[in-house]
Amino acid sequence: MSMSKIANELLQRIVSIELLENGACRGVVKFDDAFCGFDGHFKDNPVVPGVCLLQLVEIIAAKQLDKPLKLVNIAQMKFKTMLKPDDIAEFMLSASEVDSHCNVSCSIQVKERVAARIKMVFETK
Repeated sequence: MSMSKIANELLQRIVSIELLENGACRGVVKFDDAFCGFDGHFKDNPVVPGVCLLQLVEIIAAKQLDKPLKLVNIAQMKFKTMLKPDDIAEFMLSASEVDSHCNVSCSIQVKERVAARIKMVFETK
């Protein structure tokens, strides 16, 4: 199965993914003006769509765990500020695997402010 255009564009904007000593993971993503997610979201006031942040959590978690994931549930989504063009977002993830499922918690920061908190449950394939 091929990746969607938006997934490919998100992958291109990942600056780094680093596994931390405590088992957590840190991903850095830079959203430039050319990001297709800004098209129509919103005219004259572009912001990163929330669904793109969710997809980035999945991409980074899959790299952290080194296995494909399938979304089962979004347990929490709390957006506190909008991400704009040229923002650099830091994704701090922790994951815990239980049987064939993985619980992922993520805090997204921009300019040292929490932009979002997300908790997702994935099936590990």
